[in-house]
Amino acid sequence: MRIVRGATLPYFYFKCSVRKEDYVYQPAFRRNARFPSFRRRALSDDANKVEAFLGEIIDTSQIATLSDGFCNEVFLVNTTKGHQVVKLYSLVSKLRTQRELRGFADVLCAQLQLSPNVTRRTSQGIAHEFVLGRVLSEEDMHNDRINFSLSIASRISTLHSSPIPREYGSQPLIWGWLHSMLEYIKLKKDILPGGVTVYELEEEVASMKERLGRAQLPVVFCHGDLKPSNLLLEEPSGKIWMIDLELAGPNYRGFDLMKLFRTNPQSFSEAKFERFLSCYAHQLGSQQLTVHELKRECQICEALTWLEAAVFFAAMITAPNSDVASSSTLFESRWQLFLGCKSQC
Repeated sequence: MRIVRGATLPYFYFKCSVRKEDYVYQPAFRRNARFPSFRRRALSDDANKVEAFLGEIIDTSQIATLSDGFCNEVFLVNTTKGHQVVKLYSLVSKLRTQRELRGFADVLCAQLQLSPNVTRRTSQGIAHEFVLGRVLSEEDMHNDRINFSLSIASRISTLHSSPIPREYGSQPLIWGWLHSMLEYIKLKKDILPGGVTVYELEEEVASMKERLGRAQLPVVFCHGDLKPSNLLLEEPSGKIWMIDLELAGPNYRGFDLMKLFRTNPQSFSEAKFERFLSCYAHQLGSQQLTVHELKRECQICEALTWLEAAVFFAAMITAPNSDVASSSTLFESRWQLFLGCKSQC
């Protein structure tokens, strides 16, 4: 894929699972048009799906596939209401969410000015106003810019200090996601890559649930999938936006924070992690909460972040139209990271 150096890429673009022959991004605009120039092999099927969701006719020249990622289909669309990002939920995404709550957190976070405005929401998908920028990377989280850490910490602390809507209940949602995915996997496959069985996954999930129950960790209103690529840096303003909020709701605070900073051992910086937690505690305005306490929460949750990812990719292996080879590789990687992390706990 050819990307011109210094070009600003649209919202979600770095999340693409792309092949060189499928996509080319050209950082220019068509004459007399406001829509970025993309080239894709065929858009008729995509346009039909987007038209059905939005309820308006879309010219194929005005739609671009932004992500054929692991879970959902995401499109940039030039509509009568302006540029919108349309996300259509996949089967695995629906397994992890309650039908009536899909998009609920997106609306709430948009009201808090933490995420882009929602233009349409159904149980099948969601549309947001387009925001020009780039998603963050692990390198961004481990950089030396203190103001950058403060900005991210401020946004997350605002979310975490928001009241949990009664529609969600008060129990951590993650156990429901894992149960739903495991039940789905059992219907499709008994043995996973590496010889891992579904029953091994179930035992590990049960053990982890018991362990976190004993730890009595704080449960707050979380993002649910707070990895760096689910934070968007708007350009040129520098404002941080949250995206991909379908898993938001009550969850362990340490799970959210650890997933944001989790990386391979060679890239992890203890000092920068502690600095970020200090920024987060400061933004919360809590005099009692210490970096040591926050770090303990994150360490307890680290194995869970890898286990949740392993179960997710196990579900993706059996999902329709999935990239089985890629999902298998990622499952084995996350499973090994979980086992290594678990052994150190």
